Amino acid sequence: MRSTLSPMFTGSKMRLMHSLVATVGQQSVSSLKENIKTSGNNDFDFRELASKFTVDVIATTAYGIEVDSFKHPENEFFKITEQITNFGSPKLVMKLVGYLTVPSIMRALKITLFGKKVENFFEEAVHEMMKVREEKGIIRHDMLNLLIQAKKGSLSHDTKENEKITEGFATVEESHVGKTEVKRVWDDDDLVAQ
Repeated sequence: MRSTLSPMFTGSKMRLMHSLVATVGQQSVSSLKENIKTSGNNDFDFRELASKFTVDVIATTAYGIEVDSFKHPENEFFKITEQITNFGSPKLVMKLVGYLTVPSIMRALKITLFGKKVENFFEEAVHEMMKVREEKGIIRHDMLNLLIQAKKGSLSHDTKENEKITEGFATVEESHVGKTEVKRVWDDDDLVAQ
C-alpha cells in the first residue's frame, strides 16, 4: 500500500494542488472583505476562519468538492468535519484515549472513533465523485484523481529526476519507496479508506 501511494506525495504532485489552495485563500479574503464592508465590523473569530479555510482546502484538494464555507457555513461537509474535530467533546476524547491506549479492546468492542453517519458521508462522497469523474472523464489535480490513478495502476513517481527546486520547503529528494512496480488491485473501498 505504501509503495503504491507514495508517489501521491511528491513535490511536483503537491505543487499541482497549489492553485486549489490559492482559490480557497482568495475566497476567504473576499469573504472577509465583504463581511467588513457589509457589517462595518472588522473583528472576527480566527479559530472559525482557520477552521473554514482548512475544511475548504481539504474538501477541494482531497475530495474535489468546492464547498465555500465562508459563504455557505451551513454546508454539510463543514458540519460533518466540525463533528470530527470537536475535541471538546468528552465522548470523542474518551474514544481517542481508548484507541491510543487499548486499541485491541476498542476494536473488540466495535467502538468506532466516529459515528456511522460520518463514515457513510465520506464514503458516499468518494464513491459519488469517482463515479462522476469516470463517467465524464474529468481530470482535476487533487488527491481523488491520484487515488483513481492508483486504482488504474497508472500512478507513478515522476521521472524528471534532474528537476531541482531550490527555493521554499519542497527541496527534499523523492524517496525510492514505491519506485518498484506494484501489481496491487484496488477496489473502491480501499480508496475510500485512504
